[in-house]
Amino acid sequence: MLSGELPVLPGWHALRQRRVLPADRWELAASTLLGWRMHLGAGVGVRTDADPLDVGTVAVLRIGPLTAPVRVLAVERTADRVGFSYGTLPGHPEAGEEAFVLERGPQGCTATVVALSRPASWLTRAGGPVARAAQRVAARRYLRVLTGRG
Repeated sequence: MLSGELPVLPGWHALRQRRVLPADRWELAASTLLGWRMHLGAGVGVRTDADPLDVGTVAVLRIGPLTAPVRVLAVERTADRVGFSYGTLPGHPEAGEEAFVLERGPQGCTATVVALSRPASWLTRAGGPVARAAQRVAARRYLRVLTGRG
């Protein structure tokens, strides 16, 4: 998932949002991303024993009354690419994976959120388009935190 490639699967919802990241925010954005502060800045509560995160880290995310347990599947830390992905665990309202990636290259810096999911609870199945809209809103909030526009 950190590659950004999304398979097309029936019944699954794919999301990809990308924003330009000011070059002078690279270090701050990287530490914000890998220290769960992107989630916190977007209004998502995080309970975990691991900071910074690493492969296998389990966290329980909280959005209002909903809890969403996840496990970190991959982490990348290079000079020009920083990111991680997590998969949902039982009890999460969605089933799937989400990745958060910062990239720096000759064309500038970008922050990207990629997700592949489907409803895993009666609430998200009943929510249909509303649940997918909530996921898009969360992705925009994450990107605002990383880019310094939120």
